[in-house]
Amino acid sequence: MAATVDQIGRTRLTLGLTPGNRPDDLAALDRDFAERGPEFDSLVEQLHRIWSGELEHSPAAGRAVPVLIGGAGEPALRRLVAWGAGGSLGGASPAQVIDYVARVRAAWQEAGRDGQPRISVLAHYSLGPSAELQSLAYLQHFYAFLGEYADTIAAGALRTPESIREAVKAFAAAGVTEFYLNPTAPTLDQVDRLADVVSPALRD
Repeated sequence: MAATVDQIGRTRLTLGLTPGNRPDDLAALDRDFAERGPEFDSLVEQLHRIWSGELEHSPAAGRAVPVLIGGAGEPALRRLVAWGAGGSLGGASPAQVIDYVARVRAAWQEAGRDGQPRISVLAHYSLGPSAELQSLAYLQHFYAFLGEYADTIAAGALRTPESIREAVKAFAAAGVTEFYLNPTAPTLDQVDRLADVVSPALRD
């Protein structure tokens, strides 16, 4: 499916992957990751075999879809330099990202990879007088499996023009190459509101 979408989109697809999931039993979280890690490694390897045309009936024509590997641990860095075009973090602060950028670049260079890794960060946002309550409700529901920590995530979303502009500048200064802002209020005007806020920040 990824190869097909990539071809339809004229090779504009980037695929973000991570072995994380949402278990109902939080006590089993570490065990679950340990079990899923090897499965994930096998999956990413198989994806690249399909994209290379190695497997019979491959839908790809030799182009590997760029993959961003999520996570900041050593297994994530190993996967990133082996298979990825770069890495991705969600919910990190600019200060945390500085350390992540340094580790990714060092691992990239040590692995002998050419060029520079793509480094992306995801943040949640909402804008407008009626959007905050919708945003809080959505994030608390989506992250409910994390218990009380869901409230922390919900409260940390960017909800003012000033906080968004500051985040854009801070993450750029930290070395992030791609900053993704995820709307958390279900209205189309969120995209227009974001464009009005971010465009001046990019010009500055």
